[in-house]
Amino acid sequence: MNVIASLIVNIKLQSQIINFINESLQSLLWQGFKRIPLKGNTTFAT
Repeated sequence: MNVIASLIVNIKLQSQIINFINESLQSLLWQGFKRIPLKGNTTFAT
């Protein structure tokens, strides 16, 4: 059971790291995207 528990913990940690990287990348992309002047419809999900 210890091996399975450690595997589950490792998977959770990896998914948290991946989520953190994805969120930071998305925020960087969104900040860069907001600097571009847009014409027309600007309803984008943040």
